Amino acid sequence: MSYLKTLGLFCGLAVALHAQSAKTSLDGEWLFALDPVGVGVEQEWFKPGLPTDKWDKVSVPHCYTVDPRYHYFTGTTWYLRNFPATVSEGVRTFLRFEAVFYKAQVWLNGKMVGEHEGGYTPFEFDVTGLLAAENLLAVRVNNAWDQTTIPGSKTKVGYQSLNYGQQYPWMNYGGITREVRLITRPELYLEKVKIDAIPDLNAGTARLAVQAFVRNESGRSWDGNALSLAVYRDGKKIPVDFKVAGGDVAARTGS
Repeated sequence: MSYLKTLGLFCGLAVALHAQSAKTSLDGEWLFALDPVGVGVEQEWFKPGLPTDKWDKVSVPHCYTVDPRYHYFTGTTWYLRNFPATVSEGVRTFLRFEAVFYKAQVWLNGKMVGEHEGGYTPFEFDVTGLLAAENLLAVRVNNAWDQTTIPGSKTKVGYQSLNYGQQYPWMNYGGITREVRLITRPELYLEKVKIDAIPDLNAGTARLAVQAFVRNESGRSWDGNALSLAVYRDGKKIPVDFKVAGGDVAARTGS
């Protein structure tokens, strides 16, 4: 199976569950400040009404390490963004960050919604019930190294001097380095899909083993009977036989 076919399979499952999501970009202009002595939490920089007239403006995605104003800064920083939103019934709303380097704590309208460690992995928080017509999003970012971070520091090695031997030769990046989005999904939605494609080159067919992870926040039971499957090749829908077995989908298609 080609990558195009696999992508078509995913889309077919998503449509069957009515799980198309609406995405609103929160990229662009944010307010930014360094917090070298770590007073931001104590002084509640995450709450609406904070005086920000002296804060800098940056464009997210943003890496403060390579911003000439803060070149090579290591430590804690803050990002603030005001944005409007529509509050709707019967949907779930998520804040999704594609990457924040390295540790992140996130507040929405003065309430902490979660934290994440790891500069290369996306993460999201369910903010249903916290969203208002006008919102303040605050993100505390720390890019400091230690022996538990990736990248990180190391202990002394015999072939290097004591001070130099503690560091690896790469830049210590920091910031909201990839996109930020507000995502609205139905209460029943396709959270993720795992697909294993096993081709039979002699028969000209392929077996697809699909795991569809469905999240149901509706409070109503769902037995999976509405699940359907569509596979596309070069933009054209091709015949497929599939069955649901033990919660997984097994499918067989022509090549």
